[in-house]
Amino acid sequence: MTVTRMALTVEQSRRIDALVETGRFPAASDVVQEGLRLVEEQVAREDEKLQSLKRAVQEGLDDLDSGRFVDCGSSEELQAMMDQLWHEAQDESASSRQAGSI
Repeated sequence: MTVTRMALTVEQSRRIDALVETGRFPAASDVVQEGLRLVEEQVAREDEKLQSLKRAVQEGLDDLDSGRFVDCGSSEELQAMMDQLWHEAQDESASSRQAGSI
């Protein structure tokens, strides 16, 4: 195992000590290892979200290139369409919840 030195604030050191003293972790290194694991999970989730967003943007661009879009003539028309989609999604969600409770 590699030994790494790091600088911690007094508060960070107290938090680590408290986690070890309460028995939650056997040693300070285990606290740091768990923290690193959690950071790695968060980074993986963020990367996944970013890839999902990139796919959605590409899908939207492909739709535009293929002529699959609705041209809203005004912001009011756009708002009306968004409101309609919102209500349809709400209705669908309510129907799904009701079907699941049967």
